[in-house]
Amino acid sequence: MNYSFNLIDQPWIPCVTLADEYVELSLYDLLANAHQLREIACETPIMTASILPVTLALLHRIFGPEDTDAWEILWRQGAFPMSPISEYLDQWYERFDLFHPEYPFYQVRDERVQPKSVIHLIHSIGNTGTLFTHVNDETAPELSPAMAARYLLAAQKFRTAGLSGLEEKFTDSPLTRGVIFWATGNNVFELLVFNLTAYPSSLNAIPQTSQDTPIWEQSVPFATRNYPYGYLDYLTWPSNRIVLLPEQIGDRTIVNRMTIAPGLQVSADVFSPHKRYTTREDKEGKITWSFLYFNTDKALWRDYHSLISRSTSNVKPPMIINWLAELTAYVLDDNHVVHLAAMGMLADQAKPTDPTHEIELGYNFAKWITQ
Repeated sequence: MNYSFNLIDQPWIPCVTLADEYVELSLYDLLANAHQLREIACETPIMTASILPVTLALLHRIFGPEDTDAWEILWRQGAFPMSPISEYLDQWYERFDLFHPEYPFYQVRDERVQPKSVIHLIHSIGNTGTLFTHVNDETAPELSPAMAARYLLAAQKFRTAGLSGLEEKFTDSPLTRGVIFWATGNNVFELLVFNLTAYPSSLNAIPQTSQDTPIWEQSVPFATRNYPYGYLDYLTWPSNRIVLLPEQIGDRTIVNRMTIAPGLQVSADVFSPHKRYTTREDKEGKITWSFLYFNTDKALWRDYHSLISRSTSNVKPPMIINWLAELTAYVLDDNHVVHLAAMGMLADQAKPTDPTHEIELGYNFAKWITQ
């Protein structure tokens, strides 16, 4: 049987409208209605945070923007112009099919592994008994294609390291540990456009190459490498080799089995554009860079002035900080308040607590850059 679930025109992204209505939208409808949506509202902050990089990679490919002037043109429209988006999505339509026979979206088969339960998509909890969960391989839920798509993105962005049963081990996905900073706005359009930083840009810690494209444009997306081709490759980095295995139950298509194996590992000396780094000196006087973690015993925003500091010899802020400084200097009104959201996984995964954390701060960057 031929299965198909195309993310471009099938609803799979939970959102809340400005009228406080819950809707589930396709990727196309998300962009077409972004100015009328209050927020993307997946089941967990992890899932919500996983949709953003993929959507940004798509928008970067279509709009750039080259600089603040190009960004301002998009910003002033207040909604995405759909003609260039439709043209792009038509060109790559087949690559967004979750069950495509040759190029399933964000997936690749590894013949060395056998099918297992979908509970292994985010965390290898199938062999941990009932310490943290009562779900196991035998009682795993059946996922709709929409839910499977959300779990797939979460796995590629936030899966933790661990044993795989193969010679290679699972490694942390790019966003797994550390605090991830995004700008937010009054609606989903503002959320996406604020984070649509200039591309290419010197603000970005990921060097750009001529091969830099999102994973769905790459002819060999899982080609072995430790350094991203550029920012778009990083945003759609394939941390796992996953294949979702659909089946028909009555008139429903469901997913309860999949294959998963280690994918690509980002080199440790690649700085995440979304994290805040500071230097640390060890006992031998060696200087190293480390990123900020969530700590349940410490309020993140207590020292918010240090969090929004720009680049220094011992601080690498998330890219969005320097980008917002440019926008408030050249584009945004002086009284415009920008909200920063911080989200991510707790560092200590041995604790049986919710593995995500999400907080938000409103700040007037125009006043900040003139101080």
